[in-house]
Amino acid sequence: MGLFDKKYCDICGEKIGFLGNRKLADGNMCKQCAEQMSPWLEGRKEYTVAEMQQHIAYRQANYEEVKHFQVTDVLGYDNYRLYINRYNNTWFISSYKNYTDSNPDILYFSQVTGCEMEIKETHRELYAHTPDNRTVPYNPREYDYDYDFYINIYLVDFVTNVVRIKLNTFRVEDAYDPKYKELENLLYNMKTVFDQMAQGYDGSNLVIPEQLVIDAVTRMDMERQARFYRDAQRDRMRAFEMMLANPGAPAPRPMTPPRPVNPPRPTSPQPPRPVTPQPTRPVNSPRPVTPNQNRPTGAGPNRPGPGAPRR
Repeated sequence: MGLFDKKYCDICGEKIGFLGNRKLADGNMCKQCAEQMSPWLEGRKEYTVAEMQQHIAYRQANYEEVKHFQVTDVLGYDNYRLYINRYNNTWFISSYKNYTDSNPDILYFSQVTGCEMEIKETHRELYAHTPDNRTVPYNPREYDYDYDFYINIYLVDFVTNVVRIKLNTFRVEDAYDPKYKELENLLYNMKTVFDQMAQGYDGSNLVIPEQLVIDAVTRMDMERQARFYRDAQRDRMRAFEMMLANPGAPAPRPMTPPRPVNPPRPTSPQPPRPVTPQPTRPVNSPRPVTPNQNRPTGAGPNRPGPGAPRR
């Protein structure tokens, strides 16, 4: 057969388009059928046509089970979530909010044999550029950090013996980030659940740990703390680069930690002050005149008496 000869899928019988062939051990498979495979399947080229047909049939039946999956417990955040059905001791993990479209593999509690968690730290050293285009390390040395959160689930009677899942779909730069604390708590909780499954627990006695919930005030304080350390590192790097360009530059002032955000104090309602009623004066009434006891009312040397002629 030539390179450009027409090929047909041995699974569905349809014609395979250009660059759409997926080789099997004893045949060919189209791209549409390959999209129905489990994402955890390894060694596709070692599968025969009969084995692949059996696997595709399993995946189609799994899709119908996912549509009728009864969720009793959910563990996770906006990325990967663990869905559990206590009634028939099944579970699956998906990163899609509408998990039906992704067709995740539904597994039984009894298929879990163990679990391991891993927080992988990756760092690379940062370098400064001198005026003569040389790269030198910072003093003190500065690094750029990344944290990834993995969980390894050991299984039996599945297409693979180990399912390795990266829980974070975004970058986590430092341990002060609230996302770091949430993912770390999610790792511990998932490991606790899978360890119970490996020990033979069923849906009636499975214990789901409480999920970490960071309130808004604490989250804002942690974000300010993480931002402070990033800004402090940037200022140190900038000061070192200025010192390279101008050796006589003054040393930068040290940065102080940010003030923690304190929640507002609860204010208790104060009772209203009593209002004392004031006497009302009738309209157009004459104002009472109070006589002055110290003021003379008779005649004097400078004051004529009553009935005296006016000058």
